[in-house]
Amino acid sequence: MAGSIILYNRKLSKKRTDLIVEKVREKKDLVNLGEDFIIAHLVKFLEQNTAVLDYLVEAEIKDIKRSSKFKKIVKHIRGKARKIYGIFQTTAVSKRKEYLAKYIKTKKEKDLIRILKTHRSTKERILYNKELYEKIFSLTLKPRSIFDIGAGLNPLSFRYMGLEKDVRYIASEFNKKDVDFLNLFFRKTKMKNSNAVRIDLLVNEERERLKSYKTDICFLFKVLDSLEEFQENISYDVISLIRSKFIVVSFPLYSITGRRMRLQRRNWFEKLGKRLDFKIDFFKMKNELFYILRK
Repeated sequence: MAGSIILYNRKLSKKRTDLIVEKVREKKDLVNLGEDFIIAHLVKFLEQNTAVLDYLVEAEIKDIKRSSKFKKIVKHIRGKARKIYGIFQTTAVSKRKEYLAKYIKTKKEKDLIRILKTHRSTKERILYNKELYEKIFSLTLKPRSIFDIGAGLNPLSFRYMGLEKDVRYIASEFNKKDVDFLNLFFRKTKMKNSNAVRIDLLVNEERERLKSYKTDICFLFKVLDSLEEFQENISYDVISLIRSKFIVVSFPLYSITGRRMRLQRRNWFEKLGKRLDFKIDFFKMKNELFYILRK
């Protein structure tokens, strides 16, 4: 679990930080949330709320658990997490490894689908995965290398891509548990040229690492809207750092609650693409809008 936090010459013990981490993760959709994400947002919160820091350091642990300050911290961190992570998870997220073990044993599509259903985006695409990748590759090329940013469970849809297993597939996620799961999937399915890496796009130094991956195609599915909520205009940085021949970016057409979004085209993104001298194609498929960028 987490270590201690030293802030403004005050030390918040490991036992107290662990308490917050455990409480945040009690919600089923956040059970796999990375500890580093929780600690980073806890530190940011305490930097702006020094009275709460003082309380957490000085109060008895039994009192902290019942306090409004503790509840406020947990609510704040969960809110941040759901904007970028929790909204994509279903309540079955904790069963992914169990489901993967079954799929590796049976190789049956129904067992793969059970895993895909633990992530909202891949769950939405189940009925048209094959059609989607056929459409994408008809507008790009059949790739020998893929960089999947904010991959979620996209790599588990590889079965529907019509590609050979020796393709180089690099998947990035900001959450360590998700990175570990994807690497487990690559190992178990013998995709020897593929691996998952941890990149937090909200951290400047980590975002710079995007340019070190040169591939035929880059997937960026339902990532930019969430990032923009945290940091305005971050999409420009992300797109400009990608070194792939084609970039496929998607946006949702419906909200999590099923309401049709007012903006079906993303004019701001189309302007961004033109500003970076990309040629832009787009198409809609079911609940998603896809842009394909190329120089």
